Amino acid sequence: MKFSSLADEQDLSHQPNGRKSPYSRIGGQRATLAQRVAEQIIGLIATRHLQLGDKLPSQQNLSELFGVSRTVTREGLQVLSGLGVIQVSQGVRAQVAAADTGALRTVLRLSAGTGTKGMQNLLMVREILEPAVAAVAALKATPEHLQRLEQAIVQMDLAHDDLERYIAADQDFHLVLAEATDNDLLPTMLNPVVHLLQEMRRIAVRVSGATHRAQSYHRQILHRVRSHDPEGARSAMREHLAQVRGEVEVTPGAEEEQPWSA
Repeated sequence: MKFSSLADEQDLSHQPNGRKSPYSRIGGQRATLAQRVAEQIIGLIATRHLQLGDKLPSQQNLSELFGVSRTVTREGLQVLSGLGVIQVSQGVRAQVAAADTGALRTVLRLSAGTGTKGMQNLLMVREILEPAVAAVAALKATPEHLQRLEQAIVQMDLAHDDLERYIAADQDFHLVLAEATDNDLLPTMLNPVVHLLQEMRRIAVRVSGATHRAQSYHRQILHRVRSHDPEGARSAMREHLAQVRGEVEVTPGAEEEQPWSA
């Protein structure tokens, strides 16, 4: 996949079927801008069906597309490079380089760290990947995907007193969203994150009412995906992940847990 000019890339922000774009111009605090750029690049990879070895647009063109400085764009690319999603070399455009699931899981385990730092790192990975996944899923989900998302929600409803069953259904929900992007790379990226964070899910659901709050967000996400509302889906996923982060941070002893244990 090649982009010959910025005009080609700007077409990414306008869907021919009149639906809203999965891309949005970025604003906010400097500390979060690089993370948002990384999220938007994930969306670009998904909607353009970029595969291993395909080149991304230039840093200048990405900066203009997202409305940020080249420094912020470079930081966003470095975030994804650190996760093994892209390869960055001096003098050439970054290219897609997502590893297989097992290799990527190893990279994440080694780079995440342990304790509080490891948990925060993996939460950040989710916050980069999953809002973009939800936005693209809102454009591409099929009736089968919607049915599977509904089934996952039903299974979570039935499993409030069965922790392991609830976690399995929760994982299914998030992985089906990735499959709904119609891009093979996104499930590959998300699968190891989902599995590494099994213990984080066990921590989060210890908080009273956590599963009910999570289910409310799951339903909001499904509603936005069903309505073909990418920005609504992106926003609902961000709110859900903020809820998860909050549950983890208020749980006593969470900092002592290993997010990839069990």
